[in-house]
Amino acid sequence: MLKNIQAKKKYHLRNILMDNEDGIKEIRKELDAKKDFSALAKKHSLSPNASEGGDLGLFDISNLAENIKEIISGLNIGDYSNVISTSRGFQIFYVEDIVPDCNKTLQQARDEIREILYNEQVEKKFETWLESLKKNAHIKIML
Repeated sequence: MLKNIQAKKKYHLRNILMDNEDGIKEIRKELDAKKDFSALAKKHSLSPNASEGGDLGLFDISNLAENIKEIISGLNIGDYSNVISTSRGFQIFYVEDIVPDCNKTLQQARDEIREILYNEQVEKKFETWLESLKKNAHIKIML
């Protein structure tokens, strides 16, 4: 239940976009050989952001397409994806940074946590009381 308190993550992403699957697979090999992602994006990407090294900016992962969301969520800072086929072409994504997006103050989070824990205890007590009522009930059926 407390997982609702966790800060959402925003991903600072870069990408390389190409219309040729063989070409982007070659780029992937260069990345595996430790070449700089930003430099490769500037040189090879067809994306409008290529001149900025493929910089896409910050994204809330929930705003990404399902197939991309699954792939990005499994990456850490400095990781890049396999080649992904998208409606725009073939892409490789790079995670520049992961930033927690916490818009609650400490006091708001504390109050929310306290309320959640209180409600859990109330629910447990209610269940215990209800079980004891059922256990001690004497029902007589008369026809």
